[in-house]
Amino acid sequence: GVLIQRTGQKWRLFRNGVITVWGGWLMVLVPSVILGFFLWRGMIPLKEAPTGRKIERFTPTERYVHWTMAISFVTLGVSGIVMLWGKHFLLPILGHQLFGWLTYLLKNLHNLVGPLFTVSIIVAFVMWVRDNLPRQGDLKWLLSLGGMFAGEHGGEVPSHRFNAGEKLWF
Repeated sequence: GVLIQRTGQKWRLFRNGVITVWGGWLMVLVPSVILGFFLWRGMIPLKEAPTGRKIERFTPTERYVHWTMAISFVTLGVSGIVMLWGKHFLLPILGHQLFGWLTYLLKNLHNLVGPLFTVSIIVAFVMWVRDNLPRQGDLKWLLSLGGMFAGEHGGEVPSHRFNAGEKLWF
């Protein structure tokens, strides 16, 4: 007998307020900071010319799991952005009918891809957890920020398969 539940109303207000506003600012600020850093630092040159020799860092299975996770992440991101901010940007351009079809399609795609993303994260975690445990030298890598500010070629710090930054991201 309840048409609108209080908790659902609270979530809607939070989503349409705090999440929409701050999420929008983050969508603008984060790429701006990355671009600013790149413009300030520029490309980091190699010490020597490439030899053409290649080293296989990841197995085909690891690459498959990674790309499954990456493609499903991008799909979830695009569909989520359209569902969250589409009414502000796409609705005036596409009109109600086309925007309705698009959001309906993306909502269903979002619901189908979500479990695939979840499974791929679990598989990736199991595959890479051993290589992402802290090791000796990780603190040195972090303190030098991976050699990012250490001259033209950077101060290379041994990092084994994954460096400390990748381990933190993991």
